[in-house]
Amino acid sequence: MDFGDMSDEPTPGPMYVTTMEILDNLSTAVDVSIGIGKPSRNDIRFRSAEKIRNAPSEPNGTLPGADGSGDEGSDGDGGDSDDFSEESDYDSEREVKPAAQVNGTHDGKVKFDEPEPPAAKESRIDQMRQHLLLLCESKVPFVRHCGKGQWTVDFGPLMRRLREAELDVIIERTSGRQGLRLVRILREKGKLDEKTLPNIALVKKTDVQNKMLEMQIAGFVDIQEVPRDNSRMANRTLFLWFTDTERSLTHMLDNTYKTAVRCLQTLSVYRRKEKDVLMLTKRTDVKGREKDVMQKEYYDRFARFLEIERKLLGHLMRLDDLISVLRDY
Repeated sequence: MDFGDMSDEPTPGPMYVTTMEILDNLSTAVDVSIGIGKPSRNDIRFRSAEKIRNAPSEPNGTLPGADGSGDEGSDGDGGDSDDFSEESDYDSEREVKPAAQVNGTHDGKVKFDEPEPPAAKESRIDQMRQHLLLLCESKVPFVRHCGKGQWTVDFGPLMRRLREAELDVIIERTSGRQGLRLVRILREKGKLDEKTLPNIALVKKTDVQNKMLEMQIAGFVDIQEVPRDNSRMANRTLFLWFTDTERSLTHMLDNTYKTAVRCLQTLSVYRRKEKDVLMLTKRTDVKGREKDVMQKEYYDRFARFLEIERKLLGHLMRLDDLISVLRDY
């Protein structure tokens, strides 16, 4: 077999759009001046705010090369050093004036409501860029500044965050805010001893044990036993709590499928129960005139069935959206 043609296939590169393409497709009805803070231009660290990221962030939120060993587009402390490359790391035409700053401003205060004088108003493209840069700085990686005037969306990290957000909603509903806090601690710290976890969470040991057992039954956390010696005695064993996000998501997807099946089965039962009424509504002389033609007893049964059907189908739509997030995207 000849595989010579396969080597000529182009390798798809990262997809990106330019600032002007976004501006051309942005509706003129959108006011891009709303929601942007108004610090003085001299108080903004443009080299940090407009820094170009050549690669998406890691799953834990850190940038590639943050340890000083990798990407040329990253520096160790997040990007406010004197070792910037004017050609590759920084995308701004404004003059940079360093000053004593806190989170980008002198005093850490950003004003939103004060109108700017007409002479100082930024152009529409500059205001749009400020929104894009704010999306880049978010903990959730909505947008990445990947080149000079170029923007992209890293759908892999973004969808991981979105799935975690859906999982956190389920954990909060089933185990409360305290359970969600414990899971987030384990997600950030990794495996923790049952004696260390209460100290970090600032919760009583008995409350932590009860809540962790509740979440273990629900499948959100699990425990690992690490014996210190061959005797495997309880007092010589470490019990480490941990959370496996991928396994929890798989378990949640399985439960979502089961819930959807139960909704369909319940709807089928109600349809069989009200079969005589539904058959009556299919008649041509009744369809569309149910309230006027049908007897009150039959119409009330029909109205109750429609209400139940509406609720079940609405619940199925929400479950379908959740399945699309967990499986399809």
